[in-house]
Amino acid sequence: MVTVGDFIGKYESAVNDFTQAKILLYIQKYEKHYALKLLGVDLYNLWVVNPLIPPFDAITNPFVFQSSCGTIHESIGIKDMLTGFIYFHLVNDIRSQQTLGGSVSKANENSMQNTSIQSGAWERFNSSVYTYEAIQAFICEHLTDYPTFKGVEQDIIIPYF
Repeated sequence: MVTVGDFIGKYESAVNDFTQAKILLYIQKYEKHYALKLLGVDLYNLWVVNPLIPPFDAITNPFVFQSSCGTIHESIGIKDMLTGFIYFHLVNDIRSQQTLGGSVSKANENSMQNTSIQSGAWERFNSSVYTYEAIQAFICEHLTDYPTFKGVEQDIIIPYF
């Protein structure tokens, strides 16, 4: 679902011959991880076959809905949500590199590297969590359409200064 080409705009990342392979590894590692947590194993296995057919299109695409208790939930869509989770891990991990001498941070001559807080990575993660929660709330309101749902909660990140 997520491709290297999705890392533009608010998820912009330097994509070149050196970083493309790393981005692909992160997509492979985290896309399925978060989708499984979101939906649970059984529903994930049904969804992944064709996420754009009913009833899965309702949770795959962006939406806004009001639950029976009056709460308004907004989803940016599963693809955007997964891209946000992957971006968070990519940006945080790319800040350091493993060498024979241990973990090192990159140093630039004319610039300083942002912290993860300055990069906004945690904000994108939390935005993805809000969509994650909206999708799960939608599913819970429509359990007859998603009887195999067994997703688990995902917490937001509270940055420390």
